[in-house]
Amino acid sequence: WISAQIFQVLWTFIFAQDLILPSMLAMAGIYASLALVVRALLRVERETGVFSAAPGAWALCHLPFLVHFAWISCASLINANVVMRAGLLPLETQLAAAS
Repeated sequence: WISAQIFQVLWTFIFAQDLILPSMLAMAGIYASLALVVRALLRVERETGVFSAAPGAWALCHLPFLVHFAWISCASLINANVVMRAGLLPLETQLAAAS
């Protein structure tokens, strides 16, 4: 989770400077970090059943990470679109991605 926050701070500064490709790399770091957190939470839930036994614990411990992961998934797709539209990829690649 700490690495996700570090990548989030990096992404903020990089994106503010309009550095398109580096911002995509920082976004990938956020995504990968949160994916590992969600995976670990799912493993804990499967092995212990702690979140099934206490729904409040699920809402406090699991839900915030799922919401952040969902948000970053959407933001990653938008950022990938910005990379394509910025002209960093050939027109043929942009058209192939659009279809």
